[in-house]
Amino acid sequence: DEEDDGAAAAKRAAMLPHASRPESAGGLSMAPVVRQALRSKDGGRSVGHILQTTDRRVLDVTVAQLSGHEAFDMLQECSKQLLTNPHASSACCSWMQRLVLRHAGYISSRPLLKQALQPLHDIFEERCSTYRSLSLLRGRLQVARDGGKQVIAKRELERQVVRDPKLTYEEHDEDLAEALEEDTGDDGGEGVEGDSDDDEEFSDSDDDV
Repeated sequence: DEEDDGAAAAKRAAMLPHASRPESAGGLSMAPVVRQALRSKDGGRSVGHILQTTDRRVLDVTVAQLSGHEAFDMLQECSKQLLTNPHASSACCSWMQRLVLRHAGYISSRPLLKQALQPLHDIFEERCSTYRSLSLLRGRLQVARDGGKQVIAKRELERQVVRDPKLTYEEHDEDLAEALEEDTGDDGGEGVEGDSDDDEEFSDSDDDV
């Protein structure tokens, strides 16, 4: 079993990027700071500051330089942070993922350490159990949001249609209307004059009679 655990640990270590090798650490490693934080016993404040570091190269190099026992202690501190500060779950999970990938062989070969990680397992089980309901809720919210956007767009279109004038005034239309009025006035004047001439001729014929 130990050989199988060792082989599994080697496979997990191979999944890590090359930056996790200790010889490539240089100035990226935070291993001394992690060791000091684990010894400080300050209620997790020092570990909380360390967890704010999320650079992958720094995490990989730091975890590679920790011993198996130190990695287990760091896992325990991450579990406490996950319980007391759920908003930092993303950073905690990044650290825990790399700690497990690098030191799973050491932890799995010691039954007492595996049992000590049971609370962390329970936390993950609880959070995963709500994933389906949260996914359904997210889908419903997206549908409601999209429907609201469609209603708003429809109302805005209706407002634009109401605001658009049925008749559009243009300057040349007024000039055309004036010209039509002038033409109509001229035609009416000629008709009146013609009627007066006819009346005069009719009166003359009456006189002759």
